Amino acid sequence: MVRRKNTVDPNVIEKSTMEKATALANLQSLMSDIFDDAQKQDANLRADAIKLRDLQMACCLNAPRKIGEPEDIDFEGEDRFLKMVHKMVNLVIKTKKREPTADRVQRFIAGFLQYIQSKDEEAKQKAREKETTTTAATEDVDMEEATQPDIPQSESTKTTQSQNVEEEEEEGEYETVTSRFVESLLRHLFKGFLDSKAIIRTRCCQIIALSISSMGELDEDLYQDLKSHLFESHLDKDANVRAQAVTALCRLQSDNEVNPSDGQTILDKLMWSVRHDPSAEVRRLILFNIDVTQETIPYLVKSIRDPDDTNRRVVYLKPLSDLSNFTILSFEERLQILQWGLNDRAELVRKAALKMFSERWIAHASNNLIEFLERLEATRPAVSPLVEKLLKVFFKDRMDIVNEINFDAVLDEFWNNLSGESALLAKAVIEFLQSQDGLDERLDDILPEVTRHVFNLENYYNLYRAHVNTEDAGMTNYEFVLTQLLDISLCLDYADEVGRRKMFEFLRHVLKSEELLDDHLERVIKIFRMISIDERDFTRSIIEIISDIQEEAEGEEEQFEDGPTKRTRLTETAMAIRANSSSPSLKNSDEEAEEKDGTQEPEKLQPHVQDNLVVQFRCLSICKRMLENSYEPLTDNSSLYGLLNDLIVPAVQNADTLLRQEGLHCLGLCCTLDKRLAQHNITLFITCIKHGHEDLVKKAVRTLGDVLLMYGVDTMVEYLSSPNDVREVFEFGLDHDNTEIQSLTTQALCKLMLFNRFDDNELLRLMVLLYFFPQTEIDEASNTIHQCLAYFFPAYCYSSAAHQKAISNITIPALEELCHVYSDLAADETMTNPKNISDMLADWNDPEKLANARSKQSNFIESDQDSVFQVPGTLAVQALKVILNESEDLRRKTLCHFVLRLRLDKISYQQMKEIRDLIRKIDKKRPIKVMPTRRAFEKIANRFDSILTQEGQQDIQTTLEDEDEEEEPREEVSRTNLRSRKRGRDEDEISEEESEEEEDYEKKDRNDDDNDEEEGDEDEDEDEDEDEEEDEDQEDDEDQESEEEEESDE
Repeated sequence: MVRRKNTVDPNVIEKSTMEKATALANLQSLMSDIFDDAQKQDANLRADAIKLRDLQMACCLNAPRKIGEPEDIDFEGEDRFLKMVHKMVNLVIKTKKREPTADRVQRFIAGFLQYIQSKDEEAKQKAREKETTTTAATEDVDMEEATQPDIPQSESTKTTQSQNVEEEEEEGEYETVTSRFVESLLRHLFKGFLDSKAIIRTRCCQIIALSISSMGELDEDLYQDLKSHLFESHLDKDANVRAQAVTALCRLQSDNEVNPSDGQTILDKLMWSVRHDPSAEVRRLILFNIDVTQETIPYLVKSIRDPDDTNRRVVYLKPLSDLSNFTILSFEERLQILQWGLNDRAELVRKAALKMFSERWIAHASNNLIEFLERLEATRPAVSPLVEKLLKVFFKDRMDIVNEINFDAVLDEFWNNLSGESALLAKAVIEFLQSQDGLDERLDDILPEVTRHVFNLENYYNLYRAHVNTEDAGMTNYEFVLTQLLDISLCLDYADEVGRRKMFEFLRHVLKSEELLDDHLERVIKIFRMISIDERDFTRSIIEIISDIQEEAEGEEEQFEDGPTKRTRLTETAMAIRANSSSPSLKNSDEEAEEKDGTQEPEKLQPHVQDNLVVQFRCLSICKRMLENSYEPLTDNSSLYGLLNDLIVPAVQNADTLLRQEGLHCLGLCCTLDKRLAQHNITLFITCIKHGHEDLVKKAVRTLGDVLLMYGVDTMVEYLSSPNDVREVFEFGLDHDNTEIQSLTTQALCKLMLFNRFDDNELLRLMVLLYFFPQTEIDEASNTIHQCLAYFFPAYCYSSAAHQKAISNITIPALEELCHVYSDLAADETMTNPKNISDMLADWNDPEKLANARSKQSNFIESDQDSVFQVPGTLAVQALKVILNESEDLRRKTLCHFVLRLRLDKISYQQMKEIRDLIRKIDKKRPIKVMPTRRAFEKIANRFDSILTQEGQQDIQTTLEDEDEEEEPREEVSRTNLRSRKRGRDEDEISEEESEEEEDYEKKDRNDDDNDEEEGDEDEDEDEDEDEEEDEDQEDDEDQESEEEEESDE
């Protein structure tokens, strides 16, 4: 190859190293060598790009490029060069997917575009520098001329200045070899967007996606065409095409121009795809490449609920980690990110969320845990449990931080100036150290003394009481601090008698106060139980406190009757009681109380009556928390009987709704401590469910479920008015209009059935229907029902053979009913396809998935009639009988699919015989005409044949054939009549499949068939004279006769 000698010209910025004629003559071989080299695994793509640029300059330019001058383009040589490049591109885009050589060539094309764009940028930069130098020299000349006022400015100078202005305006209008190459390549690739082959569309999109950042400034028309083609491709039916299209669009997401066809910007289209595209890879590419802005944050947060585990992980690792400051998120968004990340079902997603919190978001707070908690607003009730979970997981990975925390260093200052965040941090550290082994010494260093802790509790409790009647933020802060200190009290060691007594006196004082919140009450009772000597001492102390509260209330009532006194503050509970005091709970409640309360308006209740209701409710709340922490039988703790008779029973009989609910709750807790008490009150709970208002029904369902779980249904039957009361009340709950009541009933039934406390096939069928039933609106309670049943059915069916037997008893009726519901589905309802339902039901009836299934089973167990492997055979028989008697195609199709999914390789001999007979009956009496269902039925027959021919089944096959031979005399008449009716039909209407099936059925007795045909010919005329009713009667007689023969054989 002849090359030119380099000449030194300061204005030349780029020129080729080869002669133009040589380059054009050897264009094909030179370009082929370059593209061949680019395919190699160890190819230097940068060097190949330089070679191709050198070839391009030689072919496309008549002279070297000079600074600030238009390029002298050889259009004929350029056309030859572009055609050759297009030819190479065509070879690439036809290559199959995941071909490494084609992928390298695509990267080479993108690298070449990047290289030639850099050359253009270099040329523009040098042109600007040259222009700046020229302008500065001109300004110096002008300044010298300005010092000579008598000499006017020359016309040449004015002309030069005007030319410079025009050149500045037209600088961007020069056409270059690079810009023409980019436009030609894009126009060529646009043709591939319309190709019918998905791989060509994918490759064309991929080349553009790889090189779109290296194309420089595009002509407006070309840019609009590019966007138009990418908009079409991002909705392509092929996921790979959409993936490359969205990758390219992400490079253009800063363009806010609205598309006139649909009124959406590029960002709007990308956000639609990230929510609705069916391909997980497409959504993932958008999440990787999207910029985090105020417009995209809501979509990114919703992507945390993406069905794909990898996509959810990507959200935490990429866009949310790239936030400059997480405070730009709203509180609801931060809550969702925290809650969904820490509670995700995938461990990798949870780890990604923890990494984001512990490395990125904490860095936004300068690695200060207190400030980090403040920014998370950790003192809010919805956030604090999640933050505690986050801190405990964080401490496991960062023990160095735990070792650096030391509250004793500034003991008084820290505990006397607690904020909500610092109190939460102290509690999290203490609970973490207590839960870890080998950190007792570290825990002792951090835990405060009991006496000092009681002083801190008294201090913050007084501050809380001082702010309780105000609405400032201090009240909320002190309430939260007090909650955390009470939790810390549960971690203390009460071996110190002095500290224990001080804590006892403080808790006793707190329980008597009216400002005590229910959230605090729960913790106070737990601490009381911890510091008590035993349970009797605990209950005796609480009962004394309740008695003191009642006595104080009676004394205040007497003072009220004697004269006016200062009213005590009505809490929110008191207001709720006053609002509900006029409505009795049960329809069967006392009429006098109903009339009395019904005539009074809530606002007209006298103050002492309101205070009395408040006191009763306070006492019931304390009693409820006490009973929740009591475990000894009621007979061993006789002091509770007085509380039962004096406080709980009157509350249950009270007409006030809130008091009755709280009293019913306490009564249920007492019933869990005494079996006889539960037996005598079981009818009360059932009555509350049947006749109570919704709130009372919810409380009664919970209570009934707990009582039955404790003692079982059998122990309660004799105390019910009817043995079916339990079933009826659960049916009432499952069929209730309130989804929350449905949810509570479902949870109660699931517990009872899993623990073998209750078993009822009808309720089990209703639960299956509830699980698959169509829904129009999805609320939280409906989701709870679905989640509960999604766990229950596999756990129930696989836990024991008895459970699987129970589910098999209702499988076919439930499947039939669900098919009927699906066929009548409304337009706004959604329901699982019956095919998928049959898959799940067949899976639940798989004996191989039983927890205690034997690893090795013989194929057929004739002696063990109750074997778990007979369940699929029984279901297959039931399904085939329905197919035989059913005419609706949906049910037949669903049941055929169901039989195909059953495990029939280990069924008994008798079931094998029955299934064979049913398959033949269906083919002869009710043949399936619809092809999809027909193919499914043929699969059943073929599968059955394959089971018979398996190893170890020869004896069964021989036995079946022998029985067929024995049954020939008894079946001779029925076969003769069957064949005579078949010959009475028009021979042209008999299908080829029916002829083959008849031939297979009569294969074992060919010789007898000839005699039977002669007899059939003699009876043919008589059969044709008989009417349709006689034919139907004869068919019924034949079915009955064959069934009797089968029973006699058994």
